[in-house]
Amino acid sequence: MLIREYLFVSLFRACAESLASENASRLVAMQRADRNIGEVGRREAPHCKANIRKDVIMLVTFSCPAYASITMFGDVAIRLLKLMGHSGTVPSALLAEDVQAALERLEAAVEADNPSPEPAEPAEGADGEPAVSLPHRALPLIELLKAAAKAKCDVMWDKNN
Repeated sequence: MLIREYLFVSLFRACAESLASENASRLVAMQRADRNIGEVGRREAPHCKANIRKDVIMLVTFSCPAYASITMFGDVAIRLLKLMGHSGTVPSALLAEDVQAALERLEAAVEADNPSPEPAEPAEGADGEPAVSLPHRALPLIELLKAAAKAKCDVMWDKNN
């Protein structure tokens, strides 16, 4: 019985480390892509006719002392901020006394957006990958807000360069 538990714990730890490693490598790839876009824009903007917008936010990182930092794509983060009742301004913050109300607004908006039955065929995005639903995208931020509300701490967010 002890060997079985040891094998289970070892397998569980390996899976957790694998997921953590995968997410870390995705984050590094997103940060590298964001940095490369900025460098290409500065280097090639005078020579090309493409209009590179400086106000587009590629990544937004949410943080609070009670939870690990979360990085999201800018368009998704701004959409979630607006669902929370915020203006969508980056960088900005929520004071501890405003976190619970923002959490409730976000959960209500996610619940309203959540379709009841699962479709037989998952929707696909423009790149052929399965589309990620709003409830799935909002889950990490909801967990961060719950931890912040419980710990009564501020939540901050900033663009990730």
